[in-house]
Amino acid sequence: MKRKQNEESIHELAGRLVEAKEKARQLGIFVDDRELLTCPECSLMEDVSVNGILLTCYPTNLGVDTGLRFIETDKVAHKFRCPACGIETTAQEAEL
Repeated sequence: MKRKQNEESIHELAGRLVEAKEKARQLGIFVDDRELLTCPECSLMEDVSVNGILLTCYPTNLGVDTGLRFIETDKVAHKFRCPACGIETTAQEAEL
């Protein structure tokens, strides 16, 4: 009985964690579930501000947000399209 309650509690907490991560993503916060992206063609790259906000910049202007965001094109294959040049790239999952 106790084990079943613990399993239900874990499932409930996991569901709340998923919801919290999605809410954070919607606010522009990087939730560290994948590696940061860099376009192999134009070098636009993702970075994270000290506040945890995801931004994009060029290596020649680090920390200056372009306002562009990589567009996820395939959630399963972790594919993203560069908003600057249109090249598709793959994100690596973050190692936990």
